[in-house]
Amino acid sequence: MLSLETLGEARVWVVDRVTECSVGHQIDLLSAEIAVGEILQNIIRYAYGGSGPITLRVSDLDKALGITVFDKAPPSDPTSWDSKRLPVDGGFGLPVIKNAADTYSFRSLPTGNRASIYFFPGMARLGCKALVWAGELLEAQAASESLEDWVGICTKSLDLPKRVSDALETCITEILTYENDLVSVPDYHNSRHFLDVLISAVHWIESDPNLSATERVSLVIAALMHDFKHPGELMTTDGRTVEEMSRDEFEALFSEQECLTLEEISKVGELILDSHPSRRCEVDLPKLSAIFNALDIAASVIPWYGMAQSGALLSERSMDADSVGYYRRFIEGTGFLLVGRGPFIQPWLD
Repeated sequence: MLSLETLGEARVWVVDRVTECSVGHQIDLLSAEIAVGEILQNIIRYAYGGSGPITLRVSDLDKALGITVFDKAPPSDPTSWDSKRLPVDGGFGLPVIKNAADTYSFRSLPTGNRASIYFFPGMARLGCKALVWAGELLEAQAASESLEDWVGICTKSLDLPKRVSDALETCITEILTYENDLVSVPDYHNSRHFLDVLISAVHWIESDPNLSATERVSLVIAALMHDFKHPGELMTTDGRTVEEMSRDEFEALFSEQECLTLEEISKVGELILDSHPSRRCEVDLPKLSAIFNALDIAASVIPWYGMAQSGALLSERSMDADSVGYYRRFIEGTGFLLVGRGPFIQPWLD
């Protein structure tokens, strides 16, 4: 239970956990403590108006570090965290948090809020948008966040209608049912990959106000369905491409439901087919397909995470090859697809 009386204990706990992380020795512990303390004080004042339950999480992100606070309060706007109290009482709000951490994010949840700060030693040049995307994506994997967790975030952050939320829940159910029935889940093309693409799609949509409602819905649905039932091979047993199979499975799943419009179903099917490797290099690729293909591989531009993904892809294909060399060839071969593809992708390639 968070209160003014337990605030000090929470701050000490966070500092202790930070020192145990891979980059803990590179983190300014005072800055981390100040940023977390500021978040906690403002939760006490503005979210709860007193004491209330929280969950604190420190995530080791290998070359980075994340600290997230979950509360159960009604949605709270961090831009209003500007206390006029005396300095000795703390509570200066967002400016302090901005100065103490490399980047931060605040998101409303279906029940409560999450406030996250991220530290990327030596990477501040990449900018806030690139780092917050990487932070949320890496934390989701490190902390084993679920597809359902991010569908909740996606629905709240993008203000999606209930019918689309229902469609996303259907996707999750089908994905997890399929994986639970498999003897061996593909090492790369699985629900963890879908989560990477969904998080990237959320960030893209948030950064592009020109997308239509249909395009927004199509990107988040395609994030979950583009490799649905992927066998871990380049072709299916009946001669269809994996993309054709996934498109057919998706259309069969939603053709009898009313949660997606015919236009949305058609657009998602197009995105799935256009994600085939042979289509990625075509100059006449529709703009939304080019965007989605960039989102499909975006997570791999985070160097240490991309290396791990290359290893998973090699394992999935039973290939005995150098993962470092494979990763370098992958980035060189697909880098042109990512050029100019959003403020959170491009900085990693510069």
